[in-house]
Amino acid sequence: MWLARRIEDSLGQDAARDVFASELTPAPVTFHLNPLTGECEQGYGVGEASLPGCIEPVDSAAYIRSGALGVYKAVASDASAQLIATSATRPGSCLEIGSGRGTKTFIMACQALRAGWSRDHVAVDLYQEKSRMNAARLIDAGLPPARFAHGDARDLDAVLSKIDSEVSARVMFDTVLLDAPCSGTGTMRRHPEIPWRLAKQDIERELPALQFELLCAAASRVASAGELYYATCSIMHDENIAVVQRFLSTPLGSQFRLAPVSGSAIFDLPAFAQASTTIRDSENEIGCYASHPALGKPDGHFCARLVRA
Repeated sequence: MWLARRIEDSLGQDAARDVFASELTPAPVTFHLNPLTGECEQGYGVGEASLPGCIEPVDSAAYIRSGALGVYKAVASDASAQLIATSATRPGSCLEIGSGRGTKTFIMACQALRAGWSRDHVAVDLYQEKSRMNAARLIDAGLPPARFAHGDARDLDAVLSKIDSEVSARVMFDTVLLDAPCSGTGTMRRHPEIPWRLAKQDIERELPALQFELLCAAASRVASAGELYYATCSIMHDENIAVVQRFLSTPLGSQFRLAPVSGSAIFDLPAFAQASTTIRDSENEIGCYASHPALGKPDGHFCARLVRA
């Protein structure tokens, strides 16, 4: 019951009703195509996102049985998550924090190819094995390679020490994407264990404290005029807007300004213009992308775009 009340407090009654009504129905299943395989998006639905590379087969189970995922023709990814990964795809250098097994790494590499952009990508995860799996998938998919590091991203100087030592300086990045650990409350249809394992202190204290530390560390690696993307799959105010506002109130945060996610550079390209409209439909009054689950709609995801002066 406490979780339902917190969802209402975070979203308002109408959006909370959408969430509750959708919990016992399957979430839409979408995939992201590898542009190097030659498989065409035509013949597939493009789902809610209207995003290049995002497909929603009529029979997703049959698509999975076809073996497309095993040969890296595509990856499974929620449409809202694909929009966030696309938003953070920019030319130049990129640091991705919380890369996991590499779904967003894969999508960003694909979208950069579609945009015709060259990128230097560094992916960081807490676990070495996940970084190894991410690296192997990029190679097997034929996508541009990335560099990998693992460790606690609250101490990026330690995690990136090898990369820094190569240039005898702290490497700064044009783009930093922090895909922060979170409650996962935007994905409860896919993970029904979440309501049973979450405790009040997770949302009220522990996760926001961790997210704030990670956001401060991530910000310290953003180059002048660079961009920082803070993303979660949570629908909770305490993990999303509250963390961003706390960061902006710090001396480091004062060097950044919020900018609309729909204004990301990739959406200036004609092929991506319709996706920008999709993002604007879920942007709040300060330009953060904040979707929530509803019947037939993608999962709940949050993304803030912060530009450094």
